[in-house]
Amino acid sequence: MTVTPAPAMIHLDGSTLEGGGQLVRIAVALSALTGKPVNVTNIRGNRQGRKGLKRSHVAAVQFLAQLTGGSVSGADVGSSILSFYPAQPLSSRDVGSPVQRDVQIELPTAGAVFLVFQAVYPYILYACESPIRLTITGGTNVPFSPSFDYVSQALIPNFARLGLPPLAVHLEKRGWATGPTKLGRVALVIDPLGAQDRQCPRFPRIDLAQFQRGQLTRVDITVLAPDVPLEGGPERTTNGRPGRRAERPAGDHQDRPPDPSQTVRGFIECEAHRQLRTRLGQLPPWIYARRSEAFSTAVESAVPVRAHASESTSHPSQIYLLLVAHTSTGFKVGYDALSGAMKTGGPRSKRRDGANRAATAAQSLVNACVDGFIRELHDPQLQADPGAALRQPCVDEKMRDQLVVFEALGGKPGEEQSENERYWSLHTLTAQWVCREMLEE
Repeated sequence: MTVTPAPAMIHLDGSTLEGGGQLVRIAVALSALTGKPVNVTNIRGNRQGRKGLKRSHVAAVQFLAQLTGGSVSGADVGSSILSFYPAQPLSSRDVGSPVQRDVQIELPTAGAVFLVFQAVYPYILYACESPIRLTITGGTNVPFSPSFDYVSQALIPNFARLGLPPLAVHLEKRGWATGPTKLGRVALVIDPLGAQDRQCPRFPRIDLAQFQRGQLTRVDITVLAPDVPLEGGPERTTNGRPGRRAERPAGDHQDRPPDPSQTVRGFIECEAHRQLRTRLGQLPPWIYARRSEAFSTAVESAVPVRAHASESTSHPSQIYLLLVAHTSTGFKVGYDALSGAMKTGGPRSKRRDGANRAATAAQSLVNACVDGFIRELHDPQLQADPGAALRQPCVDEKMRDQLVVFEALGGKPGEEQSENERYWSLHTLTAQWVCREMLEE
């Protein structure tokens, strides 16, 4: 009887490159799939403030340890060292046996549910032979993590466009990490790879060199904000101190005073539309599917800007804006912004100051989101050009790093590199590094 030696443990420095939680999530996901134990030190070592594991990391690690029949040490909130020992490679087990049809993961706080999903999704794709329902309780709108809205409107359609199995998400309740703590819940229905080919489930080859972003055909706007009155206008600072509202130069998109009769939600909707109509008209003609050189700032005739969803929130600190571009090749390019800076309440004498802060926060949110979205479509510093040998990736920057693990699991891409690496974020480079370390034979 031949005894197969246990794989050697892989050691990763958690402060490498981006040095955040994504490194841990990918490492543990690949450990569960390959059966290679992994030890991560200096977890989230490049993060400012609190370092170490967060509750979302702990929940994902414990879930995968349970499914793989393995063990884990250091899976505690704040821990800077984690060791994960899966029982054996998934390929040596019966496909579909480890995972139940209905799975629930509950976070005790409003931690990001879609960061948990990011860690467990690759394993579930491979380990099941029939669709499962995954319910995660926690935060659905959390800073520095994918929101429900981004996942449903951009991530899932892009997964499908690239050839991954069907995936559906349902919002049962919103959970915010800003304002009063409120736990939310999402339910995901995952069609695994085993449902397509039970004899030999495998990750599809995802070679982004095959795909082009295409041209812009439509923009959708999603607004989540309170329906509280928005009085006054954005407050300027003078020499670093709050001061009277400054004079605004004509055409300055960042400083238009809101209509006093509007609510926060109404102002964000109108301002996002206004800024997009102006900024989209300033992009190069080749960005659009229907635009001539003589096209003017009446951008609506070239690309519709539509309200996809508008939802009232229950607290002034809970405001969110998502912009999604639809392209001629079927991809979705998204950019979002979430603010927790708005505060109201207190004595009546302070309410006007609170309203001014609310106006400033709402204006800043729109400015930041539109600026980032336009930069996603066309960054002049990178000189994106349709005829360039190396071009912009087919998806947005936040989506690009989430595809790295599927590229690696589907096999090596073609030798021809079509993407300009200058578009790759530090998150993307980190994900590529982890995949090389974990999958290298």
